[in-house]
Amino acid sequence: MKKIIFLLALVIAVSCLFVSCDEKPSEITPETNIKDAWTIPYQYDLSKYVDITKEDYIGVSYTARETEATDEEIYSQINALLDKHATYSNISDRAAKKGDIVNIDFLGSIGGVEFSGGAAKAQEIEIGAGGYIPGFEDGIIGHNIGETFTIDTTFPEDYGNEDLNGKVAQFEITLNSIKQKNLPELTDAFIEKNTESKTVMEYYAFLKDEITKSNESSVKVIQKNEAFATIMKNCKILKYPEKELNVYVNEFLYQYMVPAQNEGIPFEKYVTENLGVSMDEFNNYAQQYAKDKVAQEIVFFAIAYQVGAFDVLTKADYDNYLKNVSSEYLKTPEEFLQMYGEDAIWRSLVYDSVMDYVIENGKETAPKK
Repeated sequence: MKKIIFLLALVIAVSCLFVSCDEKPSEITPETNIKDAWTIPYQYDLSKYVDITKEDYIGVSYTARETEATDEEIYSQINALLDKHATYSNISDRAAKKGDIVNIDFLGSIGGVEFSGGAAKAQEIEIGAGGYIPGFEDGIIGHNIGETFTIDTTFPEDYGNEDLNGKVAQFEITLNSIKQKNLPELTDAFIEKNTESKTVMEYYAFLKDEITKSNESSVKVIQKNEAFATIMKNCKILKYPEKELNVYVNEFLYQYMVPAQNEGIPFEKYVTENLGVSMDEFNNYAQQYAKDKVAQEIVFFAIAYQVGAFDVLTKADYDNYLKNVSSEYLKTPEEFLQMYGEDAIWRSLVYDSVMDYVIENGKETAPKK
């Protein structure tokens, strides 16, 4: 699982509204301190806005989690590789069975009435893959090409559609074709041909190492979020700085103004009819959204000032951070920078640095049984 950095997990700033025009050195080198490479937000006395001391973030508990790759995780990757190189054979002399790829037409109804989204032509599905409601795929097993048959199924109670939740439906299905999936044999020759490893055991060891590293990264994010949630409970927000609060209120509004404009609907009508809330409710949501965002930021920026993070972070730290996080999202640093902007990446680096400090000075506890 990719690392979820702060700019994605907690804050994606409206950067252009935060960045000032303070003059920066004409030449920024890897050794340039963060104070000279970036206009740091919240450069004022944060004690007016948040009551936080070292006791609030030193010794914070977070839950230990297993990170070593399991056989299930490893063989899931191996099976995916085999599946990628599978071949398919057309079947005409037997009925459909689990694992087959079938081509079907189907028409769904409830109480004899067809429902929206319940019909398709020439649909290819893998029996047993679990892409359809319970009973649908299994109902195809045992039928032959050219057959038309009806099956009864029940939509899950939490299907997500009030018209279908928990309803019994009938599907008329025509089986057009059957294909059998043929997986290649897992051999050293197959691994050498299709991976950078030479043997099955070498590839197994490679996957174990890679999956473990990924698990460690994911667990670290979970632990940081857990610790940060505790810190937010420990400290006390006194008030909210108006400038930053207004920025996030505007960010919230912008999320809905754009679709309203695109659809040519007056904003108030879009809010009341499309979102189903009054303007007073909507404005309250905007205020709460902004308060949550600003509260998170003033807390981790306050910690950053207290622990001296801005005295040690440099442009080299930024460059390394950008390189690492962009690779986890299969992007180049340039692509990632274009997607999120320099300001958001600096913020994410500060958050990660602060939470590294918190984790290093925290307490890992055993999971609750």
